[in-house]
This record gives sequence, structure tokens and C-alpha cells, in this order.
Amino acid sequence: MSALNILLVVGVATVGAFLSESLSSAFINRRASYKEATALLTAARADVARETAHIAQQEAAGAAATTLRRSRERLERAEKSRSDAQAKQAKARLPGFLISIVTLFLTYRVLSFMFNDTVVAELPFAAPGPMRALGHRMLSDAVKESLGEKVDYAAGAQLIYAMSAMVIRPLAQRALGTLTPRSMSAENTLAGLLSGGAPTTYK
Repeated sequence: MSALNILLVVGVATVGAFLSESLSSAFINRRASYKEATALLTAARADVARETAHIAQQEAAGAAATTLRRSRERLERAEKSRSDAQAKQAKARLPGFLISIVTLFLTYRVLSFMFNDTVVAELPFAAPGPMRALGHRMLSDAVKESLGEKVDYAAGAQLIYAMSAMVIRPLAQRALGTLTPRSMSAENTLAGLLSGGAPTTYK
């Protein structure tokens, strides 16, 4: 266990995050199909919000049933357009998903080569089940037995990488201008948990 090993793992997480997001920006966000799908989705979300607010106003004013029915039909069309735009955007982002998978695989291979059977850090708390399993994934049974009672506090490279990536990836997206509402929500939730405040949600 050493500070250098932790810095190396964090460095790998940083390089991986910026590499993945840079490739996504180059091959996805700049594509005409992705830009078109994003523009359609933005417009559809605005239509849904406008029609929803309009229906609420009509209901408050006691509008006729026919008027409300027409408004709800417009809302249904707007929601259908939103769903179609989301599907188009997801299809356009498929290469980005594949890039992330390849980057994750390569990162895993690098970490396995550098830190196999190495305890990178000792946690200040006993890791719960899933976290402990991730932290022990690169540790052999012999290494875990040699740790004795400290085994629950031991963290291998994968756990440190995962915790680092949770923080670094949104920062990389923000720096490269690829931050999405979902990423903003994850980033804010993590910040809220660390600060003890209530996180802001994004839709």
C-alpha cells in the first residue's frame, strides 16, 4: 500500500475518462444525426412541458370537456414525438457506448497488469458486500488470508478505479462540453452525499 499506487490508479481513471469522452465527442456529438436527434428531443420536451402547463391552466379555469380532450391529444402527440426523438438519440449514441466498453476493457487489462495481487489502499471502514467484492477482485486467496482481520478494509485497484471514475468522468464531460442531464444528476448526487446536502435532480 502506498500513495503512489493510489495516484497511479487515479491517473489511469483520469486518462480513461478523458480518452473515452474525447472519442465520444469526436465520433458522436459532432455527427449530424446526433445533433438532429438532440434538437428534436429538446423541442419535443418543450412541447410536452408547454402542453402540460396548458392543460393544467384549462382544468383550473373549468374548460369544456372537448377543449380538454383536444389538449390531451396534442400532449399525447408531443409525448410520442419525445419518445421517438429519445430513440433516435440513443441509436446515435450507440458508438459511444461501444467506445466506453472498449475503454473499460482496456483499462481493466492495464490495472490487472499493474496491480494484480496488490492491495492499493486500506479503507477507513469495513467495505460492505458489493464494494468488498469489487475491492478484492484482483487479490488472490493467499493475499487475502495474509491480511487477516484487515481483509475487510483492503481495497484493490478496481475499487479505487471505480470510485475515482465516479468523480472524474463527470468532470471530464464538463471540461469537454459533453455533460448530459443524467451525468449532471449523478455528479450532483455524489456531491450532495459527500457534503451532506440535498442533491438537485435533473430531468
